[in-house]
Order: sequence, then structure tokens, then C-alpha cells
Amino acid sequence: MTPDSHSVQFYSDDAFLLDTLGRFVGTALGAGDGAVVFATKAHRQGLAQRLKARGLELGVALQQGRYIPVEASEALAQFMRNGMPDGRRFRKLTGELVERARGAVAGESPRVVVFGELVALLLAEGRPEAAIRLEQLWNEVARTHSFSLRCAYPMSAFSSAEHSEPFLRICAEHAHVIPTESYTSLLREEDRLRTVSQLQQKAQALERGLAEQKRMEQALRRSEKLAATGRLAAAIAHEINNPLEALTNLFYILQLQPSLDESARRFAALADKELQRVARITRQMLAFHRESASTVPVNISEILDDVVDLYAPKLASSEIAVEKNYESEEPVEGFPSEIRQVLANLVANAIEACSRQGKIRLHVFASCERTGPLRRGVRVCIADTGSGVRVENRKKIFEPFFTTKGEAGTGLGLWVSRGIVQKHEGSIRFRSSVLPGRSGTVFSVFLPSAAGQPAEAASAVDRAT
Repeated sequence: MTPDSHSVQFYSDDAFLLDTLGRFVGTALGAGDGAVVFATKAHRQGLAQRLKARGLELGVALQQGRYIPVEASEALAQFMRNGMPDGRRFRKLTGELVERARGAVAGESPRVVVFGELVALLLAEGRPEAAIRLEQLWNEVARTHSFSLRCAYPMSAFSSAEHSEPFLRICAEHAHVIPTESYTSLLREEDRLRTVSQLQQKAQALERGLAEQKRMEQALRRSEKLAATGRLAAAIAHEINNPLEALTNLFYILQLQPSLDESARRFAALADKELQRVARITRQMLAFHRESASTVPVNISEILDDVVDLYAPKLASSEIAVEKNYESEEPVEGFPSEIRQVLANLVANAIEACSRQGKIRLHVFASCERTGPLRRGVRVCIADTGSGVRVENRKKIFEPFFTTKGEAGTGLGLWVSRGIVQKHEGSIRFRSSVLPGRSGTVFSVFLPSAAGQPAEAASAVDRAT
């Protein structure tokens, strides 16, 4: 076999493969040459029908020994060992069959063609390395025997991304690669170029889709780790809470001891104050994790204060000022931990958006929701003086896995927050500006009041931004 006579045929439909194989083998037999075919029973029968349709006397070629059909699975059994082809056994089997066909051809320059789908069977069994090794062995046999070889693979064998690398390696072992019928059946060059362009577009879209899927999987894994960390933190907070209460009581009793001098009493008071602060942080941590079985009246201002306390160290280190304007103490009906999760996410986003010495404004007031039936409730606005959300990102901000924080973000915070707000029959929207000197973002969350009564037209004016 010369270096340029090892080709591979990809196909989508068996009928197309058999038609091309009929021409490949039929041309050789019609010219008086030999052919060796390693194929499945169905393909051998289909090939025989097409060869007879070409007017070839297949029985005569078989009797002469010019045509040698071989069951592919039986051939594999003769040289496969421990899941990989044995080179010595393979060279012996194929070399003998090629030379037998050559010997049956009359003339001074006998020619033999070989078709093999042995490699396709190995690939179908999930053994791509064995298939590639077999292709390499065919090339080794070609160094000592003269024949023209064609292999064939169904394109369905390369249906997932993990098959890309084996596909390229298989193509590299062949001098000629014949595309599937969707390409070879096109007669005009302009149609073929159009098809190539379409395939390039699909390949690019697939690559982007795979990259997006990989990013989503990574974000999910990060979210799962964060959730596990949250559960662990809640468990630790629960375990710490009991000894904290005991220590607080001990310091309270210690301060009442008349034997303490003024200095020791002052130190005991400071220690008690710090313990109370730790206890408050512990209660806040547990509040994030606990969930009510049913909705309860929730005070938005109290939850906001807890959230700000939780982020106090971060606010202080960045010198970010927080302005509070609580005009309404009216409760809303909901699940406290979920509402806390929404507000904590919005405050955290505002902190991250602000530059050093920035400002965050928290505004809580009675309001009406004007989309759909007019409803009375509470609106909370969280505004920051950050850089703002770019125009091209605004439509995607509530989409899952969309983030502008790179590896630091999961892209789930606002998506989850919107889901929680909608679960509470509320609404969430935002406005943003990137103009120099006027940049910033305002998130507005409306939650129906605990009373759940429709608002009258003349009631509170919606001042949402």
C-alpha cells in the first residue's frame, strides 16, 4: 500500500456507505483485481446485492479467490488480546488474506483493495484507543504488502465532545478523509462552500455552548460548596450559642461581686459587651439558616439592621457610609430567612459595587404595587454609588449563572433573589447609571403587607425609583 492509499469514509446512512463501497470494490473486481472485505453480516449482504446489480458474477470471483469476505467480529476475535489488538496476530491474518487475493489475480501487476470496519466495531464498544492502534497497525502492514485500504465509521460514533480528540487522531492516521453524504452529494462548488460555512458556524456555536455549560457546572459546584459552608457555619453557631449564654451569665454575676475593684469591674463589663456582640453575630448566623414552616409577619427594618451589622467590618474597612431612612414599620408576610437572604445579597452587591468611601442608602417606606391589582405593601430601596451596570448587561442581570465578578461570583444571587421575591408575590427591579459623577445602582423590592388588603387609589404614592 502506498502512503496515499489509506482512506477513511464517514457516513450517516448505511445505504450511502454500501453504495460507495459497491463502487470501490466493484471497480476492482470488474477490472479483474482482488478484494478483501472485513464487514458485518448485514453489510456483506448489502454489498453483495450491489455488486450483483453492477453485473458482477460474485460466485465466480469467490471461486477464483479474488473476493474474500470476512466476518468482522470473527476477525477481531483472532487478534484482540486484553482489549487491544495484538500486532503479530493482526499482521499475520491480514497479510495472508491480502497475499491470497493477490495470488488469485492474473497479470503482472495484481491489485488488491481492502475494506475494513473492524475499527468502527471497536469504537462502538467504547475502545477508541484500540481503534486508533488498529489504524496504526494497518499502516504497518502496508509497509510489507501492496493494497488500497478504505476504513469506515458511522458519524454517530462521534456524537459527543469527548469524541473530538479520538476523531482527530483517527483522521491523522489516513491519507484521505471522505466526509459524509451531506457533503459529498453536493455537486456544485458554491453549495459545498456554503455547507462548510454552515458547519463552521455550528462548530463555533457548539464550542461556545460547551464553554457555557462548563461555566455553569463550575458555578453550581461553587454554590454547593457555599451552601455546605453555610450549613457548617450554622451548626458551629448553634454549638457556640449555649456556652456563650453561660459565659454571659458568669460575667454578669462577676460584675456583681463586691470584692472586684473598679478596674476589674470595668474589664468585666468590656468582656461582657464583647460577648454580647459575639452572641448577636451568632443569632444572626442562625437566623440565616433557620426556616419557618409557614409565613409570619416580618419587619423589614429589623432585618436590614441585622444585615448591616453582619457586614459592619467590611463596611468599616472600605469606609463605606450607610444612610438609613426607615419610614415604615409595617410588617410584611413571608419567610424571614428568605427575605433576609434577598436583602443580604443586595447589600453585599452594593458593598462590592462601591469604591472606597462610597455610600449606600437604605430606604423603607409604605408603597403600592401598580402592576396588576393595586396592592398595599412595603418597598425597600437599596442604592449605591458604585460604577453602575453597563447597558449590555442589564437585560441579563437576573439570568442564572450570569456574573460580572469572574471566578468570585456564581451568577445565582440575583436569580435566586428574584425567585424568592416572586414566591412572596412581590416584585424586584432596578435602575442604573454609568455616567461619570452620577453612577450607581438602585434596587427596589416590593413585598405585600401582612394585612394583604388591596390599596385604595388615593392611598400611599409609590415612590420607588
